[in-house]
Amino acid sequence: MRGRIPKPNAIKVLEGNPGKRALPDQPNVLPGAPDPPDSVQSDPVALAEWNRILPQLLDLGLVAKIDAASLAGYCLLISMAHKASESIAKDGVLVVSPAGVKKNPACGLLLDALKGIKAFAVEFGLTPASRSRVSRADSANPDAMEDWLFDPEELDSGFTLPKMGPRTQ
Repeated sequence: MRGRIPKPNAIKVLEGNPGKRALPDQPNVLPGAPDPPDSVQSDPVALAEWNRILPQLLDLGLVAKIDAASLAGYCLLISMAHKASESIAKDGVLVVSPAGVKKNPACGLLLDALKGIKAFAVEFGLTPASRSRVSRADSANPDAMEDWLFDPEELDSGFTLPKMGPRTQ
């Protein structure tokens, strides 16, 4: 049966549980930073991406030790896209072959890598659309700004809002 891929509870909590339904039981996983597998450690571009993105995912509580393979897949696809881009920059979009001029095979590799990157990025909340639905679970009271704006005693500048009388038209 096909349908929507269920969201992890961590993402639902970060989104504020918009449906306000009880969160389903999900397996407990060991929190913490996964170690990069050998395939990532041997690839400088993949390792750089691992080191760039892991602290941010940990900060949001969106990654655990068990996610090493998924995170490695994302990082290795970043590296593949980087290599394909270098090939296209060096050889061009069109290449000459014994059969004539044809599209550089690196173009197809780049498109495949970008599709895979997007799939992993959505899973980890790294796209603008998925990120717009996620906020820090421990962020300040969302109404704090409203409280500050409409409570003149809280203003440090000494400015107080004028008292408004009944509206006349």
